[in-house]
Amino acid sequence: MAQGQALSTAEKQALRTSEETREAMADRLVAETVARLPAEGIARAPNGRERNRLRELALELVATRSTAAVTTAMTRARSASTPK
Repeated sequence: MAQGQALSTAEKQALRTSEETREAMADRLVAETVARLPAEGIARAPNGRERNRLRELALELVATRSTAAVTTAMTRARSASTPK
């Protein structure tokens, strides 16, 4: 999925029906969030407990929120981590 683009119909359907797809999306959200931390003024990497909590929150987001919320979260994470 390119930066700023909405999820395709197929991606939305996969997100609704596939645990594997939700887990992959959650992992992407965590990776993009961690990559964004220096730009937010956080100089240290999250420890294991913090990473686990980030993943729990990401899984909750992709499992319970609308695909629009996931698209928005992914777009914001990408935009913030893209050098200007």
